[in-house]
Amino acid sequence: MNEQIYTSMIRDIASQNANLTIEKAEFKARLQATVSELEHYQNVLASDSDLNDLFNEAAQKGAANE
Repeated sequence: MNEQIYTSMIRDIASQNANLTIEKAEFKARLQATVSELEHYQNVLASDSDLNDLFNEAAQKGAANE
């Protein structure tokens, strides 16, 4: 193969790698945000037993309806 083909291949591989790195970073950021949000909800439920009981009751009703 000639140098132009190799250059094109390397450019394409670099672009693919960059895109995968960006996607990975986005998924990681979204996961961290989701975990943070879930921790917040868990902290709220842990701070109020009545609210936690209501949540569990609603969750059981939802599971029964599925």
